[in-house]
Amino acid sequence: MGTTQIESILKDWALWPSLCSKAPTLERVSPLVDGLTNSNWLLDIEADKESGSGQQYVIRINATNNLALKLNRQAEWDMHQSISHYKICPAYLYRDPQDIYWIRPFLKTHTLDSVLKNTPSIITQEFLQKIANQLRIIHSVPISNSWPSINYADLIEHYWQQIKKKQQGTSEKLVQGLQSARAQLDLTLQCQEYSPCLCHMDPNPSNWILDNEKLHLIDWEYAAVGNKAWDLAVFADTCNLTPNQIEFFLKSYQGIGTEQFNLASKQMQYLSLLWFYVQDHLSDAALLNKLIKLQGS
Repeated sequence: MGTTQIESILKDWALWPSLCSKAPTLERVSPLVDGLTNSNWLLDIEADKESGSGQQYVIRINATNNLALKLNRQAEWDMHQSISHYKICPAYLYRDPQDIYWIRPFLKTHTLDSVLKNTPSIITQEFLQKIANQLRIIHSVPISNSWPSINYADLIEHYWQQIKKKQQGTSEKLVQGLQSARAQLDLTLQCQEYSPCLCHMDPNPSNWILDNEKLHLIDWEYAAVGNKAWDLAVFADTCNLTPNQIEFFLKSYQGIGTEQFNLASKQMQYLSLLWFYVQDHLSDAALLNKLIKLQGS
């Protein structure tokens, strides 16, 4: 992402009356580590003479492939703002009418992902209990009828339709292999009954912010009403929890059995592989190899 778009966004500063009293310059903006879907910029508001203190905000520029990824920006906004009342994530302060960008406070802390790279020992039983408690709060939030619900089979079908559109020129052998892998996975990973609740759907380490004793969960664009076991599975898989850690994590959360968790884990791995392909992070051959590996796991 170049600076042209962020320069255009800064011209909107007068629409942010609670954020800044004068036009911010390009020098006050710097790129943050991007997520896999959106791009993020740090806006450092210069301190004014009266207060003597500046403020920092995140300008999140939303991805434009909403339809391909089946994203609902209105629903994301509503769910994010609702969960912010529980102090789990900071509320957004401004929403561009065209949903090109949103602005929220910057948390001057570290992501779990960055901490794990240097201090993997942070994953203690006490830490797992904190994560389990946060997820349990999220899963207990009253559900709004306006929030989207996840139909797992429909979502899988949606991604496969996107894959078909990208397979022009793919060898017939690869296409047949992918179709075969899909047939088996669709059969073995069918959803069982579950009690629907609000789910983040992507609580991976890069979306957890550590603020001393507090844990914040950001980036709610894939959130929906779904199966709570999916959130637990994504966290455990992306943090590479050991079998003993998973056992303790499930015991701390309560209410999710090993069988339900294992099925949810494979379902989310399947969904993740399709998502990575649609986002151009996997080739046809790599997708097939990983789907075959998932079949045998």
